[in-house]
Amino acid sequence: MKPRGSRSLRFPALILQSSALVLLPLIITLAQSCGSSPDVSKGTLSHSTQGLKIPEKGQNLIRSGSSGQEFLEPSGSARSSESGTITISGVADGNGSSARVTADPISGSPLLLSGRLELNLIDKIPGLKDSADLHRLAGASPESQTALATQLESLVKAFVKEQAGTFAFQAENLKLNMEQFHIDADSVLLGFDYHLGDSQLMGGHIGFRFSKGQLVQVLSRTFGISEDQIESAPEVDAVTLAQSTAELVLGEGSSVESGSIIKVIYPRVITHGEGQEYEFKSSIAFKASDKDGEPYALVRSLTENEVLEWQNLKFNYEGEVFGQVYQRMPGGPTIEAALPFVSVQTDNASGFADALGQISLTGSQAVALLESGSFRVVNAEGTKAQASGTADLRFNDSNSTLAERNVYYHLQLVQQWAKEVINPKWFTTKVTANVNLSETCNAYWDGRTLNFMSEGSTCRNTGELADVVYHEWGHGLDANIGGITDGAYSEGIGDIIATFITKSPDMAPGFQKTGSGTGAIRFLDANHSYPPKSTEVHTEGLVIGSTWYHLIQNFEKRYSTQGRSLAKKLFLKSLYTTNQYEDSYEAILALDADGGDPSEGKNFCLITDAFARHGLAKRSSKCNGMEEPSTTPSPTPTPTPNPESQPNPEPKPQPENASITWVTSGFIDGMQFNWLGGSARIKLNLVNEASQGLTGCIFRVTANKLSSGRVVARKDNIILKSQPLSLPNGKLESVVTTIQLPWGSSKQNLEILLSANCSGQPVPVVEKDALAK
Repeated sequence: MKPRGSRSLRFPALILQSSALVLLPLIITLAQSCGSSPDVSKGTLSHSTQGLKIPEKGQNLIRSGSSGQEFLEPSGSARSSESGTITISGVADGNGSSARVTADPISGSPLLLSGRLELNLIDKIPGLKDSADLHRLAGASPESQTALATQLESLVKAFVKEQAGTFAFQAENLKLNMEQFHIDADSVLLGFDYHLGDSQLMGGHIGFRFSKGQLVQVLSRTFGISEDQIESAPEVDAVTLAQSTAELVLGEGSSVESGSIIKVIYPRVITHGEGQEYEFKSSIAFKASDKDGEPYALVRSLTENEVLEWQNLKFNYEGEVFGQVYQRMPGGPTIEAALPFVSVQTDNASGFADALGQISLTGSQAVALLESGSFRVVNAEGTKAQASGTADLRFNDSNSTLAERNVYYHLQLVQQWAKEVINPKWFTTKVTANVNLSETCNAYWDGRTLNFMSEGSTCRNTGELADVVYHEWGHGLDANIGGITDGAYSEGIGDIIATFITKSPDMAPGFQKTGSGTGAIRFLDANHSYPPKSTEVHTEGLVIGSTWYHLIQNFEKRYSTQGRSLAKKLFLKSLYTTNQYEDSYEAILALDADGGDPSEGKNFCLITDAFARHGLAKRSSKCNGMEEPSTTPSPTPTPTPNPESQPNPEPKPQPENASITWVTSGFIDGMQFNWLGGSARIKLNLVNEASQGLTGCIFRVTANKLSSGRVVARKDNIILKSQPLSLPNGKLESVVTTIQLPWGSSKQNLEILLSANCSGQPVPVVEKDALAK
């Protein structure tokens, strides 16, 4: 099961993480959901709130199950989901063809189906010659987009009915979600919520990905639910029940947001002995605020006297935080930047500047505000930014704060960056960005607004940091093209967007005013891999963030200056059908394959190398010896050093495509140890596959204690040898060491993960087999 620490809630999307589910903040679309949801405000209150069972904030019974078993360390789709090949009748090239499938490890139902499935939109829609015609048919207006999506909805539902038995869902239970609809000249992405009767399945998400009109991937998250598994719930006065629940959980003075209550089915995992299964709780979900106005999402069972989950809806950029416009950060270059799309009022007309900040309006005098059709910047200190004049208008310290100018400029920059690839409905709505808030060292997305805080003794004004603006905007994007269903993934998305634009692995340099180094809050580098060292969402998000940083490097190595834009296209399109970061690999392969076999895409090895480097995919033998994989190291961060680590020599150039193969005999996936006094003796036979020798190599081990194939305990950063090793090319080198383990002396199942750093640079380690004794 996959605990997520203090994840924020997203409603109504509840996502399966291996065998654990977490509710994450989507109540931002709750008001829209309520428009078509059943009216549950009437009825008789049949629940007492006395003795109400309330889990800790950010935790829920889903993680531990009703039997209260211990929390388990994360085990992602590459390790826990069953992958394989199935034969279905709906494959485009005929009976007997196969499709790649990933299965839910608990219910066994398909989670992800990839292949050329027997649905081609070009064949089904009259007058279409190719996918470009489909793109033109969509048009630019919301009405034409909705009309096409509705037409595609009918085609998809008919296909699902034809393929009865193949999918773990029923066509009649699919409800189109326009926020998850995207179309361009190459691809169509169509998303559905899942409803049973009058209730929405939390986390029930069905996604269809088309490439050049051909259906190539179906994402199915229904947890294998059937209607006979749904609890029969009594009638309740939902408004009264929600209000009394909010007051007990959030305290007196709490209030439920009007119109936010919807009826849901809440899946959770229960354990029976060594087995696990889902149970489905009839519930209500709603938004409420405490007496201070803090927004929360809550889920209350309708059959038991318990709150299933509750969480603060703010998405924070945590840390020791820190306006002319800074190009990136305080202390860095300042620029006099053109402010695009600002609102302008003259003595004769009103309108907006263009993308270059140019004004063409009648009149002799003008006043400009930091407001556009997409963003409105509000200064919490009270003074409203405005620039006036009879010629050029300039925002400066006499009429605005740096935070106001900086936030406005970088929000416009990041949104225009994304619009080169995608153009979701969210881009047509006006988002408020509050700056100079009285708190310090933080910034957050709260489901509707972006919020940036003032400077503190240890941190800078977060509105003055471009990386923070990009990161928080990334939460808003994630929330509005499918929903924040995975807190760690959403944090990663924010960091990935920042690194795309800044071309740096350092997140928010200048954020911290004290300490050594750049003052960055975190770093994308080779040390972050799956399973994560911590399930705190910002830390765990570094796994997918670092993966994308290295994937961008791989693309730049092959495609030079075009590499970053090619990677951006894959990243932004993948967000439409990727609900958790462990799904990213398969989604990107499908996009890269352009309608073909995902394992045959032109960038398969580049993608696999980056994801395998961070534990999110397995290395492929077809990529051995290819020039694609990059070994370009990340800059070494300068925060607090690890007292266990040994000082590395100054970085020295290593051979191109350097790698170390761990070649021994014995068990592959797990090793049996007879422990004596908590120690284990490990023998590793290592071969340097590079054309030259490697020097200054330090090896670190992560030891995972396994139970029923799942990680239940971990000890990491075990240094094998106190002195760096040299590895001649092509020569086998044996490393024998004893490691101390804290898990007793009985026979246990242990998994060993190995990483290497030679002369200050990370070197990939390819595992072929393992021997322990």
